Amino acid sequence: MCHGAEARGDGWLADMLIRRPSSLRELKIKNGGTFPREQIAQRIDGRTMTKARGPHEMPAWGAIFKRDIESATGGPRGVREEDEITISYRIQALVEYLATLQD
Repeated sequence: MCHGAEARGDGWLADMLIRRPSSLRELKIKNGGTFPREQIAQRIDGRTMTKARGPHEMPAWGAIFKRDIESATGGPRGVREEDEITISYRIQALVEYLATLQD
């Protein structure tokens, strides 16, 4: 909805945000030709925030994935080690997918 079907920052919600989403296809170019896997993972899971002007609009997907697990297992509880592995796998899968989209 935000970054768009082709990850160019032109999703249907982009114009409604305070700051337009960036193109996710230029991450490698902006990092001197190397795709920054760990930096991207940290932004996706919420360990680091982007330098957005105004309120932070990019959701921390790590927190959302934790809520998904809690919902699927019947409510709030401690996140078990195997849940953390599932969350980590989902985040790494997103990172690897983004790596395939680079211009």
